[in-house]
Amino acid sequence: MQATANAAQYVRHFAFGTRLSRTDVANDPGDNVNTDIAATNPEIEALLAQEHERALALLEAHTPALMTVVDALLRDGSIAPAALAAMLGLPDPGSGEAHAATDAYAALLAGFRARHGGLPLPPPPAPRAGGGSVPASAARVLRAIA
Repeated sequence: MQATANAAQYVRHFAFGTRLSRTDVANDPGDNVNTDIAATNPEIEALLAQEHERALALLEAHTPALMTVVDALLRDGSIAPAALAAMLGLPDPGSGEAHAATDAYAALLAGFRARHGGLPLPPPPAPRAGGGSVPASAARVLRAIA
């Protein structure tokens, strides 16, 4: 159900479809009403089918890694960042190599800051128990899955 609702929003409200869709806008975002739904239904169904095939292909391509993680979670209940990195063949979260996934983004962000008058840098994140930061950990997992 949620996937269908999201696909409908992408196509009907956020203009990710091949055609414009008529939407009545209300004061409350939950009340926005699309009055032209029949014309967009085939595109939503195609989007759902495409993403279903993509999900199946990802699961098929990464079944060994997925099952290794599932078995470890069933056995231990949780996985330490270093153990997960070892299972997925990623660099140790504590190593400098682990941050390579976000280096390109950091360079683009630095260039953006320089072009816009040296915007202030945010404070550094507080160290987390168990290793790397959440975004770097997420980036490594997503890179392994993609």
